[in-house]
Amino acid sequence: MMRTAIGFYKERAARLDVDGIDFDAFRDRPLSSDGLRCLRYMHDIEHHTICYLRDLLLTPAHRDPEVTAFLACWAYEELWHGEAIGQVLEAHGETAGAPRIAALRQRRGRRRRRLDWRNQVARPADGLPHPENRGRL
Repeated sequence: MMRTAIGFYKERAARLDVDGIDFDAFRDRPLSSDGLRCLRYMHDIEHHTICYLRDLLLTPAHRDPEVTAFLACWAYEELWHGEAIGQVLEAHGETAGAPRIAALRQRRGRRRRRLDWRNQVARPADGLPHPENRGRL
């Protein structure tokens, strides 16, 4: 029996192992401000994967079981990447994880809800967002 690429990926999808990382060491040897800026961005992107997943599942892609299996594993792994990056940020005295993400989503929520409403009202037959909103979500 031949395994598919998605079958191989599903077998290996896992929580990120951070047992060997000494996060307290960052207190003695902190990262540069540019490094922290990059990690803040990466933290936010990793934690927002679930939002991208939501958007993708609104498209015809949700009909393909291999695509949805990949997306489920992808979202799971990205969560743990964000958590690990969050531990580095917290070691630098920065807010990370759920408190940071909740604040970001609240700031974006009003604009997002307005665009989502327009997509629901004016969704074309192809299942994609209204052309006016493509690339802005």
